[in-house]
Amino acid sequence: MSLKHCLNKDNLPKPDRFVDCKGFLCPLPTIRARRALDEMVQDEGVLCIEATDPKSITDMPLFCEQRGHHYLGLIEHEGPVYLHFIKK
Repeated sequence: MSLKHCLNKDNLPKPDRFVDCKGFLCPLPTIRARRALDEMVQDEGVLCIEATDPKSITDMPLFCEQRGHHYLGLIEHEGPVYLHFIKK
């Protein structure tokens, strides 16, 4: 896991919306992230994607860079479940 994108568990962004992508493989987590971000209104700023696919660790930052979103980072929960935080 890239330490560049790891967040401190004590200071996480407060998500406005969650998308459960656990069990889905690439490219479904990024497709669902794109849909959720497209549906978010102006007041909603942070999206949390829950993913189990280890490829999401590299896919999500790249997706954000390509689509003009700000990748805030990730934390890893037990399972492992990766929580990705994206600001629209």
